[in-house]
Amino acid sequence: MPQWLIDALRSHEFTADEKASIAGDVVETAAVRSQQAASVKPTEADRQRRYNM
Repeated sequence: MPQWLIDALRSHEFTADEKASIAGDVVETAAVRSQQAASVKPTEADRQRRYNM
């Protein structure tokens, strides 16, 4: 995230509705990413690396 955006957001006071909307977006995005990660199948090389740790 660019520093100018971080600075702008840090000084911005969010309303309760904005906070709820942002939280909903974060939860939705996390759920999608979790589903995507669950569908990734490890390769044989991944299994070997894990086994050899």
